[in-house]
Amino acid sequence: MQQNKYYLFLLIVIVTIVINFQFKAQNLTNNPISYYGIGETEPLFESISGGLGNAGSTYVDSTLINYHNPASYSFLSKGQPLFSTAISSRLSTFSENGNSTFSNISNMNHFTIGLSAGKRIGLAFGIQPYSRKGYDFIDKLIYPTDTIINRYSGYGSSNEAFMGISYLILNQEKSKLSIGINSGYVFGSLTDRRTSRESSTKFGGIDEKNIDIRAFHYVASIYYEYKFLNGNSFSLNSIVDPSQKFKTFASQNLYQSSDVDNRLYYYRLDSTGQIDGTLNTPLKLSFGGNYKIKFRDANKKDGYLKNSEISIFTTFNYNNYTDFKINTGITNNITTYYNNYKLNLGVQYIPESQFLSSAMNTKLIQRMRYRVGSYYGTLPIQLNNKTRIDYGVTAGFGIPIKIHKSLSSFNFSFGYGYQSNGLKGSLSENYISIGAGIIIAPGNFEKWFVKRKYD
Repeated sequence: MQQNKYYLFLLIVIVTIVINFQFKAQNLTNNPISYYGIGETEPLFESISGGLGNAGSTYVDSTLINYHNPASYSFLSKGQPLFSTAISSRLSTFSENGNSTFSNISNMNHFTIGLSAGKRIGLAFGIQPYSRKGYDFIDKLIYPTDTIINRYSGYGSSNEAFMGISYLILNQEKSKLSIGINSGYVFGSLTDRRTSRESSTKFGGIDEKNIDIRAFHYVASIYYEYKFLNGNSFSLNSIVDPSQKFKTFASQNLYQSSDVDNRLYYYRLDSTGQIDGTLNTPLKLSFGGNYKIKFRDANKKDGYLKNSEISIFTTFNYNNYTDFKINTGITNNITTYYNNYKLNLGVQYIPESQFLSSAMNTKLIQRMRYRVGSYYGTLPIQLNNKTRIDYGVTAGFGIPIKIHKSLSSFNFSFGYGYQSNGLKGSLSENYISIGAGIIIAPGNFEKWFVKRKYD
């Protein structure tokens, strides 16, 4: 009981930090490409799947909450709920026409809770970012008498509070089939601002557009796993995020100011008031596979059997922007969005997969999980009529926490990536991604939701 109180206290602390960080922080990205639409919508670099080349949607295990794949909740351990949170950082160098600038951003990645609700049912709920804006750049128009300076900036984010459930339809020794769904509520505010002034003065005008999103959202998935007689196994999964219509509330305000960089001196000239609108999201499909190779009895040492394991993960993600459209009454749709894809590959090696039963006889390096990966894909935005390519390599590791034989762990991931459309002088980005997270679970002898029996 004392152990349960410790975990409850720790959970309250983490929730407080998440809420304070997530909702007070404005800029969750520093990418000029977030200028378009509702900003970046790709998942943030994560502490586990990030090390696997972002192929983590196929990673189904009782020791983690895969909230991108709701069908995975059925495999969570009974009586050992998991509390998961992580932080993501991105260090970027942007280059264009021989000029470069460095920028870095850090933010909370997610907070989720997952638990088993029976032999066939799993549950999860939490909060995660949905979209994010964060850019600031200047465009100069040079005339004989003066220069007009247009400054474009954007900030804000939308988040999703979700709850998911999965059901294990087929639960045989060799074959398992699970389905799941996440249902969430997306909320947040995004702002785009343009200031215009002459170079000789700070007097000028401001055009500010705001979009608030308030909408329900759902994602469905299916997962199948087959285990061979030699202990090896393979799995397949599919995740569908259908095109959905989000409700939006938009407004546009025009200001005049003696100092366009100081909001205290803004004088409003005109306002549209609140305009009801809609946002049609793109169709997102993900297909993945995982092949797990067991090396049972690979090495006998110090009186115990070593159970090594290698897992190969791969995913193909496709986003269909055919139906994507922002209908707010103030946002033009002159930007063309293109269907895009991404291939992800990851490999994980565990020297001793039975780390709970062998915890007393193994060293830390034998219980750790080692990960490497890579990815390659396109983005939905073209610059200079050329598709932008995004590719990179990743690595990471997980450290199981030995105390009380719990499923708790620390996880870290690192990545190097590059984005460009291949044209000399066009906008490109070299970036380093870092993910750090923790999974907390009660000890093996302090299981929750288990009815105690007394003699």
